[in-house]
Amino acid sequence: MVDRVSLCLIVQDEEAMLPGFLAACDGAWDELVAVDGGSTDRTVEILQAAGARVLRRPWTGDFAAARNASLAAATGDWLLILDPDERPGPGFAPELRALCAEPAVGAATLLLRNLLAHGHVRDVPLLRLFRRRPGIAYTHPLHEDAFASVQAMLRAEGLELAALHSPVEHLGYLPERARERGKLQRDGEALAAMVAADPDDLYSHFKRLELARFWDDAALMQEAAPPAEAALRRLGPLDERSPWGGDLVVLLVQATRAEPPQALEHVEVLAPLVAPSAALHLARGQWLEECDRLDEAIDEFEACLELGEDPTAQLVLTRPLLGLARVALAQGRFEEALEDVDAALETAPRDPEALLAALSLRTGSDRRALAVDLRARYGETEELLRAQGEAALLAGEHAEAVAPLRALVGHPPRGRSAVRLAQALLLSDAPDDAQAVLEAVLQELPEAGIGLVVCDAIAGRSRDLALEMERERADGALLAWLQLLEGRPDLLHRFVRNSGPLMPVFPWLEQLLA
Repeated sequence: MVDRVSLCLIVQDEEAMLPGFLAACDGAWDELVAVDGGSTDRTVEILQAAGARVLRRPWTGDFAAARNASLAAATGDWLLILDPDERPGPGFAPELRALCAEPAVGAATLLLRNLLAHGHVRDVPLLRLFRRRPGIAYTHPLHEDAFASVQAMLRAEGLELAALHSPVEHLGYLPERARERGKLQRDGEALAAMVAADPDDLYSHFKRLELARFWDDAALMQEAAPPAEAALRRLGPLDERSPWGGDLVVLLVQATRAEPPQALEHVEVLAPLVAPSAALHLARGQWLEECDRLDEAIDEFEACLELGEDPTAQLVLTRPLLGLARVALAQGRFEEALEDVDAALETAPRDPEALLAALSLRTGSDRRALAVDLRARYGETEELLRAQGEAALLAGEHAEAVAPLRALVGHPPRGRSAVRLAQALLLSDAPDDAQAVLEAVLQELPEAGIGLVVCDAIAGRSRDLALEMERERADGALLAWLQLLEGRPDLLHRFVRNSGPLMPVFPWLEQLLA
């Protein structure tokens, strides 16, 4: 008799995600059990039409409780746990069925492929398949986990933990998807409550810091770091069963905003408390590089590359290869740097840093040939257009930067690259077009106003313009324009000649231009 699989999920207002989810899961389940937390769209209707048994359960913010309700209602021999924003690949169902037929196997990890920005992925093995047993239950209200109870079952029954290799794509970590779901506020409140209730819950401390990094929330990072470090010092050292330990150390050091020498000192204190990891080697290498300790940086980047079993290509391949390329350039080894950059680009063809480096290390026809090849292989992506424009600007080939940047920002122009387009237009003797682009995005990007001030000074005119910008941001925007004008001494001279009215606003400008 063939074992039956119960697919268990929790849902709330997933009308948009369910059709794709159900299609991707075809053949992987015999029973579909869904716990609905109070949907107001067609979620329940779609699930019932697919043959699901839907349990109505008011949402309390406790993911573990909802998961456990779905497990309790299931009747299959095996329990498969998925979410509506996950998409099993075409080989998943056959591999799942074959594994469930193995009498020695009691549970299995799934290879969850998190889709990140710029074409990056992060593969993470997660325990999502196990035999149905009454003692299995999830813990932790957020980032819920059933590992302890499944492990106890495996030991008690002498069964093995296996692994499924067909990837399951996870859409939920794309920023726009997360923003739609209000994840920052929801997850932040839940994680704060969890660490308050249990200060020794180091995993929740880590997830709180990880959330702050994902949303670039400096205030949350500063709040979350001290109790997390205290917990690590109290509970460490961690072993390989806590593979996130190295990333936790990096987050704790980054939260201090220390300069590289002090960051390295901090790392030396915390690193012995965690197992070796790609995240830790990479961060160490970057800090050593900034301290001009280049040979030591090479050792760290190479150690990162040696951790080839890490599922995060960006950490163990792309970033350390680019680090090795930077060090090679600093040491005058241009050909080796180019080889490392090209190798990094092969691992992540849409990575902005790898694209910019690969194009910038080439000139003229070689750069154009590479861009044509990349476009033919991967399509005309936003990342490629942006890198083409940036590389041409850096090379002083301003007119060549216009076409890719114009294609990137569209018409009417939108987005941060519009400022770069305006710079390319100004430097290629199209000041009126540059001004038009800046005026079009001024409401969206206050720094476009700095570009208008520069254009006006070059033209010998002035305007009344009130900009709501932080001082540091305004200074940085003006400096970026002045650095580019160095490639056009005639325009820089005209700016200097007419910059008197700007001196009271930017007091440092007079000394810089002297």
